[in-house]
Order: sequence, then structure tokens, then C-alpha cells
Amino acid sequence: VLARPRLTDRLAAAGWPPLALVVAPAGFGKTTVLADWAAASCPVGWLSLDPDDGDPRRFALGLAAAASDAVPGSMARVARLADAEPPPELLADAFRDDLCDLQDRLLLVVDDLHLATAGGVVRFLARLLRYPAPTCTLAVGSRVEPPLSLGPLRARGGVLDIGPAA
Repeated sequence: VLARPRLTDRLAAAGWPPLALVVAPAGFGKTTVLADWAAASCPVGWLSLDPDDGDPRRFALGLAAAASDAVPGSMARVARLADAEPPPELLADAFRDDLCDLQDRLLLVVDDLHLATAGGVVRFLARLLRYPAPTCTLAVGSRVEPPLSLGPLRARGGVLDIGPAA
């Protein structure tokens, strides 16, 4: 494992943006950088994706479980929707509302997002990031930039971009 203190320091110096996007090809150390940042943060929820996580409900519930592991009892609204099959936008609204109830900051890491960029997952994340919870930073590791419209969030300084040239 190759430590990347310059990148970890850059993440730490950014404060708590709504989105930290670490995009690089395989082997560039995305997971290592995110893990180093997470080790210095508390609390942290972590979701590593696989190709089966393209279902938006499965993705949302996995992300909620990661958040709940980090902050027990934090995902009450999402838990109430767990047995239903609401649209991704409704899940995202419940998720954001649960995050807004947090008393402390939460770093929520989604690793390997490129494996789950189905339409419903993208709609869930787009809705979640449209009005981000002030208590949460979503840190995403991906081999490709997710197909999200991040222009407005970037314009407000809400995205920390780290790519292969960083």
C-alpha cells in the first residue's frame, strides 16, 4: 500500500464539502486515499459496491446501513421505507432528511461507484446532492466520473475533485 499524504492532506484541508469525488483508473489508489481520509475522520460510513448494487433501492438501503453503522439509529425515515418500493427520489429525500437530523458530521464513503451507475442510482444521488445535508460529506471513488449534473454544486464550491493528475 502506497501512502498518498499529499492527497489525504488535500482532502482534510478542503473542510467538509458536500461531495468529494476521487476519479482515476484502476490501480491509482482511490480506495487507499479514501481509507486514509476515513481513518482520520469520525464517524465514517463505508459502502463498497459491486455490479449487483445497480438497483436503486438496494443501493439506498446499503448506503443507509453504512450511515446507521456509523451513527446508530440515524436512518429512521429510510428504515420506514425499507419494505416499500418508493422511487429513488423519495428514498433520497428521506435519506437527506435523516442526515439533516445528525448532531455531528458524517463522512459517507461510496467506493467503486462506476459499478452502479444505473439510472435509478444516478437519480438517487442527483436528488441527494441537489440540496446536500450540511452534516454530511459524500466521498465517492470511481474509475469514471459519475453521470451526474454537478455544475451547480461545483459552482457553489461544493465539489472537491481529485483525479489522476492530483
